[in-house]
Amino acid sequence: MPHHHPPFGGPIEGVSAQRFLSQLGWAVVRTVAGAVVGVTLAPVVAPALLGVVGFGPAGPIAGTFSTISSLNYGAFLIPWEQLL
Repeated sequence: MPHHHPPFGGPIEGVSAQRFLSQLGWAVVRTVAGAVVGVTLAPVVAPALLGVVGFGPAGPIAGTFSTISSLNYGAFLIPWEQLL
């Protein structure tokens, strides 16, 4: 009778349980480290990127990408009446 392995979390042929858990541990460490870096940098990077595309402290800046994209946004909206 063939061995049946569950679809997730089952043994991997040729990989010991110790090696699997070691690699899993490093994956968790890298994921947590990436989340910490992202949460730390987001408050610094996000305002700078918003400024690059044309958003200022008071909203969109005239003549920038943000105002041009805002003007074109309405062209893609479906009127509410057509949805009913």
